[in-house]
Amino acid sequence: RNNKRSVYLPVIRDNLPEAIELFDGADPSLVVSERPTTTVPAQGLFLLNSPFALRVADAAADRVLKDTTADSERVRAAYQFAYARTPTDSELTTATQFVEQYRTTTARTGRGPRGAATDRDTWSALMQALLASAEFQYRK
Repeated sequence: RNNKRSVYLPVIRDNLPEAIELFDGADPSLVVSERPTTTVPAQGLFLLNSPFALRVADAAADRVLKDTTADSERVRAAYQFAYARTPTDSELTTATQFVEQYRTTTARTGRGPRGAATDRDTWSALMQALLASAEFQYRK
């Protein structure tokens, strides 16, 4: 498990990593001056289901939980982390409602998606949604 970013990666030509294939990585056996840009459902599913995306969402949730205590502060910290901006009033309301509904649902069932429900699960779910959004994936 390697969590480092790199400009140069060793690549086995016929065995590209899934993320490189999904997000328009260049064919390593060709000289490519320009890559096509595609948006396909598999990209969103990767960001919602891959172990890497889940680890990143968990780490972001830990950071949000460590630095703040109130839900509104945590939502602001989450937006700052994911988008480098503060949320609009509408986004703040929607995210806060999401957090409350997630807590209510996991409290009722007694379980989160990965076992016993915790506050970390709630904030990890929000971070995962923010990181899988179009705003995070594309530069403005």
